[in-house]
Amino acid sequence: YGPLALGKGQYCPRDGRLDCSIVDALEASQRSGRATWFLSWVWGYKFSTVFGALSRWWRRHQIVSGDVCGDVYIWWCVMVNNQFRMLEEGQTAEASNLFDVFGRQLEGIGKMLMCLDKMKEGIYTTRIWCIFEVFVACTRSIPTTVILPQLELDGDGIETLQELTKQCRVDAQSAQASVPEDAVAIKQKIMEDHGSFEFVNQTVEKELCWEVIKFLESDPSNPSNPTSTGSGSTSEAAPPDTESWEVSDKSSTLRAKPKSECQLQ
Repeated sequence: YGPLALGKGQYCPRDGRLDCSIVDALEASQRSGRATWFLSWVWGYKFSTVFGALSRWWRRHQIVSGDVCGDVYIWWCVMVNNQFRMLEEGQTAEASNLFDVFGRQLEGIGKMLMCLDKMKEGIYTTRIWCIFEVFVACTRSIPTTVILPQLELDGDGIETLQELTKQCRVDAQSAQASVPEDAVAIKQKIMEDHGSFEFVNQTVEKELCWEVIKFLESDPSNPSNPTSTGSGSTSEAAPPDTESWEVSDKSSTLRAKPKSECQLQ
């Protein structure tokens, strides 16, 4: 967003007016594709937090999936939504409409990344949109994956099951949102659909605990992982770091590019 934004001065295909979103600005260069992952994150994160988590996940994803071509597209709301309309004109969508749109988008994409800022005392579990997104994914049998910018191995990390349970605990009733009206609407919907917050809390806590355990078991920088080196660094077989990301939309996405594909434009 702003005078140097990629979409500044370009026509928006949604409303035909000047200034568009990042994904629409990149569509002309064919740096787009149908989203393969939905990104659940917190609006207040620094960009470095999300970029670090995505880069770290991408390296591991290449090892696990064997996908070294970068054919991965991520739906990230800040890149998909037209920030010129939202920030300059105050355009917002009714929360009730967002529920329906979000559900269809998530089902169409089929997989979700849960971007935690840190393992201990993180922000993610205090945000009502994140809780709701994970809950919807669980109830619709959509696979989720935890991603983190770094693993805490200096004594501040999770070392016991009790600590894991504590850090994955959620309280939807007291969770907040950047837009207060969204928090009110989501909590109202939860009460209308389920009569209390307990079912939502338990469902999300169970999913978070399971996915964090899988993350710890699979992360090559975790010394307890047999695939890691003794120093806690990743093995030499790990693929090269990601050097750039492509943001795009066909359901709208952010695409990781390995070093081999990166070049000056």
